[in-house]
Parts: sequence; structure tokens; C-alpha cells
Amino acid sequence: GDLDENSRASNADEDPRLKVYHVFSRIHGDLERDYNDFNIDPTYFSQGPGNYRDVAQNRRNDVIFSPRIGSFVVKQFLSFIQADGYEPLTVEAVAYLVEDPNQAARVASTITADSKSASIIQAIIGGGIFRPGQLFTLFEQIGVDLSVSKQRAIDELMAISTETPMAVYGSGYWADHWEYYLDLIEAYTSVYPDGEEALMYDTELRYFFSTATVKP
Repeated sequence: GDLDENSRASNADEDPRLKVYHVFSRIHGDLERDYNDFNIDPTYFSQGPGNYRDVAQNRRNDVIFSPRIGSFVVKQFLSFIQADGYEPLTVEAVAYLVEDPNQAARVASTITADSKSASIIQAIIGGGIFRPGQLFTLFEQIGVDLSVSKQRAIDELMAISTETPMAVYGSGYWADHWEYYLDLIEAYTSVYPDGEEALMYDTELRYFFSTATVKP
């Protein structure tokens, strides 16, 4: 969503057009641990699945290295908490949704070179959730003609999209995730100490609905 000087001078909390996207993740979050099976989609902007606890701990310092992400990581992982207090095992690639058909039509027209391509993009992004890599793979397969760079196209598309964190139950639960929550929050407040009150009291998050539950 880096579209203009205002967005480039803002963080993801200040400008809703900005989206945080981790291009690569997998099981334990790092390449050298190659003893686990994993899949990486052969697409642009590829994201693979990663174990919750490993991805969370590997992202603890993200806001320190990249302050513009704001409270994104805190909100993402806290949104995976179920009503029973547990969290899913596997973090999946983030999905996006364009809810305003007028915005979809405007952006489709802005980033394409002809009306046919614009109609195709409008139908795709208006048809439900999508992932960035899927979009560009489809664009190539069906011959969409972009009038801008891929980077500009993804910035335009992300600016009008809302993000949906994705996860799956996997094979079990862990009790030590709370330590990572505290680490994520402490890292955020070390960069944005004035944002603590708003993060704690003004932030609304959804519960994660899992196909598995723990019986009392």
C-alpha cells in the first residue's frame, strides 16, 4: 500500500492502506531446519505454512527492525486465540478481501492496459478472498495486461484490501504461547511506548474458530 508520500511516512497502524506481508515462512520459520516436510507455493510473493510457536518467536523483533509494521504482529497472533484460550498449530498464508466493488473497479482500471484486463481483475478480486501470489499467477495464465509494474499493482490492490489471518488446527496445542505474546507486546512498546494504552484497551480482535476444541 505504499502509494504516496503520506503512506511512506506512516506505519501500518496509522494508514489502513499499508499491509504487512511476510514473503516467506515455513514450519520452524527458518531454512536450515530442513528435517520437516513443508511446502512452498511456486508463486510470486510466496508464503508457506509455519508452526505457530516458531513463527511467533521468529517475529518477536520484527517491529524493532521494521518499525513501520506497528502492532501488526501482536494483533495477528492474538487474533488466533480461541474462546477456550488455546491456539491453532499452523499459521497459514494471509488472505485478502476487497469488499467495495467500486474500489475494485477503480483499481482494476488503474493498473491495466485495456478494458478486458480490467474486467478480469475486477472479477477476480471481487469474487472472494485471494492471495497476492495467486493473483499474478492467474494474470500470466489468462493474459492480463498490466499498465504498471507488479510492485505498483500489488500496492494498489493491497491499499483497498482487508487482511484475514489464516491458520489450521494441525495436530495439537501448546501452553507456552503466552510467553511469545508478552515478547511481542514488549517489543512493540519498546518502539511505541505511547501506543501501549491504545493497544491494550482500544483494539478489537476476533477469536479464532477452530474445528477442534478441548473438552472441559
